[in-house]
Amino acid sequence: MKTPRKKPNEKNCSKKKKGINKIWFPKKILIGHSGRITCLSSSFLHNLLASGSTDGSIRFWSYDSFHPIICFPGKIGGINCISFDKKIGNFFSGGEEMEIKCWDMEKQKVSRKFKGHFSSITDLAIHPLLNILVSGGRDCTIRIWDMRVKKAIKILDFHSKSISSILINEESPHLITSSLDRTICLWDFVLDNIIGRLSSHTQGIKIMRKNPAEFTFTSLSSDSLVKWRSDGSLIKRFPDSSNSNYSLAFSKKEGMVSSTTSGWVNFLDDCKPNKYSRFTLSMKIPIFFSKNISSLHFNPKGDLMLFGKEEKHIEVFQKKWKNV
Repeated sequence: MKTPRKKPNEKNCSKKKKGINKIWFPKKILIGHSGRITCLSSSFLHNLLASGSTDGSIRFWSYDSFHPIICFPGKIGGINCISFDKKIGNFFSGGEEMEIKCWDMEKQKVSRKFKGHFSSITDLAIHPLLNILVSGGRDCTIRIWDMRVKKAIKILDFHSKSISSILINEESPHLITSSLDRTICLWDFVLDNIIGRLSSHTQGIKIMRKNPAEFTFTSLSSDSLVKWRSDGSLIKRFPDSSNSNYSLAFSKKEGMVSSTTSGWVNFLDDCKPNKYSRFTLSMKIPIFFSKNISSLHFNPKGDLMLFGKEEKHIEVFQKKWKNV
């Protein structure tokens, strides 16, 4: 029986133990790509980390040993997004080639291709129950694909600039999309219509992420973070004067975590709205000098935090107990 999710307004602010705390420590540096790390994702069935890069390759790493397991070499252009089909374990990739590839993990080759976008593909999402794949691109369109016949059954063009992020609401038949045009759109699969258009950002939206513990999602732009309910109603806005927000991730243990172009990692304290606890990779951890975090990710257990870097490697941090 599944544990019911918390409502967005419920708090769980447990007191910290005196004299002891959990601190993030550097664990490993993963080297293998020859280009900037653009995306990180996890395979729940295989317990593997997948990384995409501007070098066009997709690499899989073991969460147990952090050794490289498989490398899918690229041909033209970089990889922008990776999405896993949790039912069969295969994964989809999109990038500068303007086509979506379905990769067979066992045979280690492309099994299907989906063509239709007129520019590079920026994000992918798979419906957990239906045989539907959703893609967004720099051609400002969102395409809904029937994975059985490899055809686009719907083309949505309600955004005026590049699509930045796609979320599928598992609890309701809603598709949530964001764009560099500063808007978020909610589209209903059943009604075949837009049911909401959200506009709270003053700059282009870079990324959206769902909170796995709540029926909420958060959108990030350079100037702010905005938290929404799944129906599109605004919960709160987290202003950031640094103007350097870059990436966003959620963990069941840590909540919302964002990274900046200056190397800061922000942990949002839900017990104190608008308050962040911060650490910087370059100041607190001298052996990790690079600041440019291009992607942020947590492993399925939530005890590992991973940073894809402009400097072509992945940094792995683990949380451990430490006397303070």
